[in-house]
Amino acid sequence: MTWFYADDNDQQHEADESRLPDLVKDGTIRRDTLVWNETMTDWVKAQSVRPDWFEGPEVPPELTNYQKKQVVAAGAAGPGINTAPPQTDATAICALVFGILGIMCVQIFSPVAIICGHIALKRANETGDRSANKGLAIAGLATGYLGLVIFILILVFYGFAFFAAMMEEAGG
Repeated sequence: MTWFYADDNDQQHEADESRLPDLVKDGTIRRDTLVWNETMTDWVKAQSVRPDWFEGPEVPPELTNYQKKQVVAAGAAGPGINTAPPQTDATAICALVFGILGIMCVQIFSPVAIICGHIALKRANETGDRSANKGLAIAGLATGYLGLVIFILILVFYGFAFFAAMMEEAGG
């Protein structure tokens, strides 16, 4: 008898009944795989038609990548799942340190913080990790731009003071 089964992509495949046990062994046909033959009116799960094909307890399906990330986040990792925290990016730390220095004392560090922040943010976005690297990079950018604004305000203030002093001297 000829059987048909649907794969994970909803593609239909034809198989002779003698091949079906081998397809079950290699995992091509699972308990929940839809099967059909000419004696049936509709597609049904393989386990309900031929329970003799499946021996032992039901095996759960393999985890998707999203589910693996959820398991790691919950801290209940299974075998083969890496639970080590991601490495902290030194460029992101430099961005934050130079940004803070740019705000507090020497505003010349602010452009360095901005450059390091953009590099670290790009790296964090490329890796896709939801680690502290992205937060450090954003904090470095924010403090770097704030230090740059402070530097510009200082230049404007001293520029007006210099201009006022020159006008006073010229008028005096």
